[in-house]
Amino acid sequence: MILRSIIIILYTSLASALWAHSGEQRTYFDGDTISCADSILWLTPWYTNVLSADFELRASTRSTRALATIFWTFDSTPGSAIYSATFSLPDLSDDPYTAPASAVDLTLSRPRSKARITKGVGALGSYNTFAVAIDFQHHTLRLLGGASSLSEGMKADIPVPVNAIRFGVKIEGKWDLDLAVASVTPDRAAALRTAYTPAAIASILSESNAPPAGYWKYLDRDCDAQYARLGGEYRLAIVPDRDTDDFIIIYLDGAVTYTSGWQEGMIKGRLSPTPFEGHYDLIWYDAMMQPHSAECSATLEQPAILRLDMPLLKAKIRLAACDQDM
Repeated sequence: MILRSIIIILYTSLASALWAHSGEQRTYFDGDTISCADSILWLTPWYTNVLSADFELRASTRSTRALATIFWTFDSTPGSAIYSATFSLPDLSDDPYTAPASAVDLTLSRPRSKARITKGVGALGSYNTFAVAIDFQHHTLRLLGGASSLSEGMKADIPVPVNAIRFGVKIEGKWDLDLAVASVTPDRAAALRTAYTPAAIASILSESNAPPAGYWKYLDRDCDAQYARLGGEYRLAIVPDRDTDDFIIIYLDGAVTYTSGWQEGMIKGRLSPTPFEGHYDLIWYDAMMQPHSAECSATLEQPAILRLDMPLLKAKIRLAACDQDM
């Protein structure tokens, strides 16, 4: 269990620090689940709107004929291309003087290529981790392997543009299978983008602008810096949701934290009416695009002032009604 934790920590360190705030999501599969994969066993659901996706398999074998293959596909359409990376431990006994003590052979299906990892690899009978790491931002994939650390054996381009993936495995030969881990880093910005343009917002508010609908700008705050810090002096639009009784909070500008991620027209929050007049349940997306809703609320203190309360974050933010161009 300690060694497993070390491997997971080491592998996680390979992820891009730029997107660490986005919240890596992991799914674990035990050895018994993987062991029945004598044909392609698709383990994961479809992951969409992701920045990166990794799949690692930890296993041990005493046979040089045993093959462990990780499969993936970028398109759910039937007949779409399936990619694979096959990992095996070669027999190096014929050249004991010049050959490394142990190695992992890699075979990539598309484009067809082969490589060998010799650094940090455990010998036959010991546990190694085999991994595929895909970076959708730079359209590249890496194949890695090793015992107590992961070494890169191959790097290749992936089709563009893609941001969806599904993983599977196939096990051939005698393996002692420990676990597999699928890790994805979601593109939270993609989930918050909308079709609300300034012209569309203005058109909607010309027809319905009763508070809280309208344009709002940052007024003041009361925040405990140990729990939360304001990500900017935001300018927002609040429009009625055409499908529900809710109101959608739309970001216009003013972000100071993570300014490259926030774009005009993205969702900044949602207001849901309660039985109390001028009081709403609140979902708020913070500067790092993480949602907050537990005990969050919004109150119209007066038609021109909207207070956002997030008690678990010890934060209150007040917005003032403003004109479109302010």
